[in-house]
Amino acid sequence: MRSGSDISNVLIVETCEDGTVGGSHRLLYDLVKRLDRTRFRSFVLFHQTNLYVDLLSKSGVTVYCWDDIRRREQAPANPFERVRRLFAGIRRRVALIRDLQIDIVHLNNTPTFTIEYWLPACRLTHTRLVAHMRGLMKSAPDRLDGVRRYLAGHCDEILSMSAVVSDSAIRVGIPRRRISVVYDGVDLSEWAPWNEERRDDARRSLDIPADKLVVLIPGNLKRWKGQQDAIESFRMLPRELRLRCRVLLAGGTAYDPEDQIYAAGLRTLADTLYTEGGPLVTFLGSCQDMPLLYASADLVVHCSTDPEPWGMVVLEALAMGRPVIASSLGGPSEMFPQGSEMLVDPRDHRAFASALEKVLANDSVRKDLAVNARQHASRFDCRTSTEQIAQVYSRHRDT
Repeated sequence: MRSGSDISNVLIVETCEDGTVGGSHRLLYDLVKRLDRTRFRSFVLFHQTNLYVDLLSKSGVTVYCWDDIRRREQAPANPFERVRRLFAGIRRRVALIRDLQIDIVHLNNTPTFTIEYWLPACRLTHTRLVAHMRGLMKSAPDRLDGVRRYLAGHCDEILSMSAVVSDSAIRVGIPRRRISVVYDGVDLSEWAPWNEERRDDARRSLDIPADKLVVLIPGNLKRWKGQQDAIESFRMLPRELRLRCRVLLAGGTAYDPEDQIYAAGLRTLADTLYTEGGPLVTFLGSCQDMPLLYASADLVVHCSTDPEPWGMVVLEALAMGRPVIASSLGGPSEMFPQGSEMLVDPRDHRAFASALEKVLANDSVRKDLAVNARQHASRFDCRTSTEQIAQVYSRHRDT
């Protein structure tokens, strides 16, 4: 090992740079926080500055932010300049790996984005390259994506967050032998049920009347996250039930113009729906105190209309003992027993509305779901996923 000790130096790279902070950031933070520091020394590189920079720095982790570097690497240029930047970017990463004496580079979000820099840099420095796959792989839309996918297939190991993600990678040609499924876990001590007194305090802090049924829809505002379909389903509820509800949308909006247009359309749709005492839908934006929101909710709704790679918001809500209705498309189906009636296709507005009505109109149903929620979550303890990743690091550090 380059560090000259029994401790392996690991560089974890978060490549998200669309202006949002999501599950991959949180999972990176949880991993670094829980890795055994007698075995691994973590360094973190963010493409974009975010709230976890200070949190990690305060815990003693060395953090790098490459906002300016990534802007330069992505600036419009002619083909010759792009080639020059590619080689300059590889040299920059080689220098970082050597300066920090890195044994393992771990791409946290996707095995394809910036792989054209990291794979050559790791090969030139004889550094092992591990990549997390936290999204479904689809057919390459252009030649560059095809090249990136080919390069990704040469990572030393790819960690898939769910079986549905692994299957999507195999379908587009990523070698099965490179892939290991490691379910992202949740900290069951941190994400734990609140007592009724704390829940009441949480609702008061959000200015929610005690007689309202609170429905939380967590997730950044993107078309495939299905918030529009969920709102359309709410329109189909009996009027008396709908008037009792308050829907909270908790999630930011990316810089992408399409996402901005979608968010504006959501607000226009929401403006048409009112309950007694105000609008049915409240937009909270990005929220740092998600436990408070989960605790306030009588029901948490996950409504992705494209297959969800995993669905950490579902797992967090279950860990906090909250009733959940989740999309039957993708990862959430791996959290629940097969045939669970709480898994529904949100594109079927009538079926989704029926599931909402069943839960919201019946206190006993909500209580039963809350009792079973924690049991579902207990199968995905973050201590297990952290140790599985540590074992991956150990397999590669001496090879």
